[in-house]
Amino acid sequence: MKRWLTRTNQDPHKQATGTVQSLDQMLMKCKMSADFVSFKQSEECPYQVSYFKTLVNPDTVQNHILLRLSERPFQSLEDLKTNLPIEEIEITSDVQKIQESLMTGFVMIQVRPDDNVCVLVPAPAKANRQVTIPEVEYSVLGPKEAFVEALDTNLNMVRKRLPIPELQMKELNIGSLTKTKVAVLYINGIANEQNVNTIVQRIQDVQYDQIVDSSFIRQMIVDNKNSPFPQLVDTERPDRIASVLAEGKIAVMVDGSPQVFYGPTTLIEFFSSTEDYF
Repeated sequence: MKRWLTRTNQDPHKQATGTVQSLDQMLMKCKMSADFVSFKQSEECPYQVSYFKTLVNPDTVQNHILLRLSERPFQSLEDLKTNLPIEEIEITSDVQKIQESLMTGFVMIQVRPDDNVCVLVPAPAKANRQVTIPEVEYSVLGPKEAFVEALDTNLNMVRKRLPIPELQMKELNIGSLTKTKVAVLYINGIANEQNVNTIVQRIQDVQYDQIVDSSFIRQMIVDNKNSPFPQLVDTERPDRIASVLAEGKIAVMVDGSPQVFYGPTTLIEFFSSTEDYF
């Protein structure tokens, strides 16, 4: 198996973005956008509710959040967190955390508009493409599922094939503008730990504004860009990823990309196809 050497990929042209100094300043930036909603529930229930209407599920907001707020007055944020019928609710005063949550479909609830502590309620809208048959790596025999753009869906398809706790995932966020989620998958005890640490470090060292596809990362972390042989292999098949993970390789998924790449590779892999296994 090829050994990967640690290195750093730095972009001197990177500009810092998303720096937040206070909650008021962050909310002022959000209110400049026409799709940002911020209002007081009512005089009887004076909660300040804020969210991006293009990122949330309107049914969740209306039926599980606003309706529950109007039914009864809650005594504290802890009481509110306990009684809302939604999981993964969080109470925080971290402005950076609040900003990241609002941008991913959370609803922010404050007891008063000037409070620095708020409740973050997840209500993201799910607009995902359905799982279809592979278009590039089509096979007559074998499974007829291909990866889609939704990271959670792709992880689900791999975990169904490897239902073991040793299958572990490290989640990273890269791209100063896109804040793209990246998942590094490997089987603990089979994958080389040094290889896992190296690929995680290389992804963390990527300094780039926008990461919109897995091909961006694949080109940035390879050892030799001039090599005639691919050092990281792309695939659209979950069954192939499950197979290579069982062999000790490492897979990288990028939210928004239907292509997953894995490595390190060996020369013999270029002379075999999916049909050979079925």
